[in-house]
Amino acid sequence: MLPYPVFAMRPSVPPPFRRLSRLPLVLAALLAGCGRPSDGPPPHRPSDGLLGDRELQEVVERQVARDGTALRAFLGAPRAAVRARAALALASVQDTAAVPELVAALSDTVPAVRRDAAFALGQSGSTTAVAPLLRAFEGEGDPEVRRRILEALGKIRDLEGVSGLLALSVTPGEEATRTMAVARLGATRGVATHEGQAQLIEKLTAGDAGVRLAAAYYFGRMTSPGAWAEGAGGVRAALDGYGKGEAAAMFLTQALGKQGKPEDGGRLRRWASDAADWRTRVNAVRALGSLPPNPDNRDALLDALDDPSPHVAVAAGQALGQGSPVPSEFQRMERWIEANPDRWQAAAPLLVLLARGDEREFVFGWMDGLADGDVERWNVGLLALGFMPGAEAVERLQRALASSSPRIRGGAVSALVARWQQDRLFTANHELYFAMFSQVLRGESLQAAFAAAEALSDPTFGGLGNVDTLMAAYRDMSAPDQLEPMMAVLAGLGRAGDPKAIPLLRGALALPYGALRNTAARSLEALGEPVEVEAPEPASSAPSEGGTTAFAPAATPPLDWDFLAGLGTAPVLTLETDKGTVRVRLVTEEAPLTVQTIARLAADGRYDGVPFHRVEPNFVVQGGDFTSGDGFGGPGFTITSEFTLVPFVEGALGMASAGKDTEGSQFFLTHSMQPHLDGGYTAFGWVVEGMDVVNALQMGDRIVRATVEPGA
Repeated sequence: MLPYPVFAMRPSVPPPFRRLSRLPLVLAALLAGCGRPSDGPPPHRPSDGLLGDRELQEVVERQVARDGTALRAFLGAPRAAVRARAALALASVQDTAAVPELVAALSDTVPAVRRDAAFALGQSGSTTAVAPLLRAFEGEGDPEVRRRILEALGKIRDLEGVSGLLALSVTPGEEATRTMAVARLGATRGVATHEGQAQLIEKLTAGDAGVRLAAAYYFGRMTSPGAWAEGAGGVRAALDGYGKGEAAAMFLTQALGKQGKPEDGGRLRRWASDAADWRTRVNAVRALGSLPPNPDNRDALLDALDDPSPHVAVAAGQALGQGSPVPSEFQRMERWIEANPDRWQAAAPLLVLLARGDEREFVFGWMDGLADGDVERWNVGLLALGFMPGAEAVERLQRALASSSPRIRGGAVSALVARWQQDRLFTANHELYFAMFSQVLRGESLQAAFAAAEALSDPTFGGLGNVDTLMAAYRDMSAPDQLEPMMAVLAGLGRAGDPKAIPLLRGALALPYGALRNTAARSLEALGEPVEVEAPEPASSAPSEGGTTAFAPAATPPLDWDFLAGLGTAPVLTLETDKGTVRVRLVTEEAPLTVQTIARLAADGRYDGVPFHRVEPNFVVQGGDFTSGDGFGGPGFTITSEFTLVPFVEGALGMASAGKDTEGSQFFLTHSMQPHLDGGYTAFGWVVEGMDVVNALQMGDRIVRATVEPGA
């Protein structure tokens, strides 16, 4: 039993009610939509005959092997198709040594080669490519190549790129692309100028809706509102002039939420209730939650719980949960929770708020009414216990640690981690928490191990042997199946601050997983041992200095060209779900290894019955974890990233990852455009039917059946 006193942590913003992995977690970027499936397919690479061309297939095989030397040689091939394919391959490998050859390819006589070279240069991130790209644009006559050059310039962190973009002579049809490039440089690369910001404010009222949307992206995506505080009046004026269906309003409501000014409450309340698109209402509701609380704003958020869109209700619950408990609201929240049992995703943050307010009778009663197998709702209740004062909540969490369900055990640990931040103040609690976290660190629940590893890194546990415990657990782990817990341990060893972990961390630098190498390097830096991270030999499986031999990479399934030829260039992935059917057109030639992997898993029935474990309103719907169902499972192997020319517009299909080249079986579908994901995650298809179903999916909904049909 936990000694008294026992308190629950009371942060201003409760943590998410489930730890999510395998997707970058830039969750503040809940962005607006454009490029909808009904508008036709997004821009993508035309067929080059890959599925019947052995020479092109050899290029792809070198790409999968990450053989930059061979790919650079292919840039000089006699056939233009081979040169273009080599440039595309280098965009995924991201070999900066190829920049000079890619710059030379900007002068190729064939537009397809120039297009793919521009894409690869943007992927390289090399500032040496900026001036050549600007020069190439001025002399380029092909519209598609010009567009890819503009996009590339928007990815490279360099002030010259901003001024150069602003000085370019673009056609009216290119203005939206140029504006997005400037916006992306400022919002996601931290490169902005006063001139660029002034132009973006001016373009908020441009006649072209695409230009308005691109300009608004900058303000919604910027993490530091102070950077454009002087232009806030222009943002407000633009928003006030928009009609209720204006897509750009999604970004501008988001932007004003970051400003946090009480005077914006009225306009945000209007958008939260009146906007035609549920995504705008989501962003307006979230923005309201960022303002100083007042009765009008709180009433608007409580009203939004009844919005026709379940996503708006979830956002309202999250926004309400950010504030301090208001006892006068408790009865209304409790009535709403009882009246809306199917909207448990929106109820989750409300239950946390009630727990923080010590409404223990209601929270305990809600949990006691749950069925044993109702894992999603159990985890909601467990998280609420993480914020409830008193020993009874901890005793319930201790009992949950003994559950037969790995997901419930994981939820209990996540809740205990939340409690620990306050309970750590009391020395009498330390041994109990250390024992609980150590117990689950080596268990089969990856979610629990991940959370426990983070908690055990607390230097408060130093006298109890936390570093030895973490290192011993790490030596028993293996990748890729336990990749995320291994990353958590390596990161935790850096936070723990004990130099005895240095040999193990140095050994991790030789592992064949970039995510592990990079995490180890950051921890070594935290311990005063900065290092250069180098990729190991491709076939390396040598024991690490840390004394483990468990890190030889699981074999990536080889490319099966006969299988891919049978699928064709445009196969369709059909997902029959609890809410209806979704059909997704795949791009075999741009992402052959990814398409092959997903198609085979679907054919084997691995996705049948698998839940969507993560739904972030106005961001993504994520599923495909058929191992554990909570976002920490995978197929037992990893595949390399395949960065394509398909943008993350509304309805795009992408592969979730824990870092480059760690993709497995998990995938996601976007609710709206997410430009910050372009070129960083494998995009390999888009919804052609059933976007309304995607928008209806909630966490816990399941894939009933997944199939892939060949397509020409």
